[in-house]
Amino acid sequence: MLRLTGSALILGAVLWLQRSFHLRTLLRQRTLRALSGAFLALESAVRLTLTPLPALLRHLSCEPEAAGFFEGVIANLARGEPLASAWEHAAKTLPIAARERETVSALGHALGGDEESVCAALTLAASELSRLEEELRQRERETGRITAALCLGGGAMLCILLLVRSDRPDQAMLVSLAGLITTMMLLVREISSLFDLIKSLFGF
Repeated sequence: MLRLTGSALILGAVLWLQRSFHLRTLLRQRTLRALSGAFLALESAVRLTLTPLPALLRHLSCEPEAAGFFEGVIANLARGEPLASAWEHAAKTLPIAARERETVSALGHALGGDEESVCAALTLAASELSRLEEELRQRERETGRITAALCLGGGAMLCILLLVRSDRPDQAMLVSLAGLITTMMLLVREISSLFDLIKSLFGF
């Protein structure tokens, strides 16, 4: 019974780990999308009003994933930091990769220029973040199922070893079949995607 409980805990831990990876990637995607939209909204506000940038940041309407970043910028400005420094320090708290964070941080150094240069920098940063978000989505689509198959396969193998050692070959066989079926379903999807890619490349 103890080993059976251990097997269930292992499978639960594997599923939790795979889900945590997936949720982290989703948060990163939503953050990039929210920042891109916020930069475009800020660019429109700069063009349409003569309001100073700090005041625009206070009244900027954006998604929750980006709101914390702008609140951090405003708090840093209130402490007397220059805009570029306040922007860069707030960017360090974002749940995104280093390359994406560099894009956000670099924008802070371009916000002290004239209206045209600020608007151009905001538009460029928004476009770059949208491109990075699309790349991340494509990569997640390609690797997500493979990661799930590896996690489930590894967890199933550990459970099988525990069940075999506890003289429960029938349950070990059921776990083996479940793991095999799940892995094969995921691999079939990947093979199908590969054939679709080949067809599109060669025009079949």
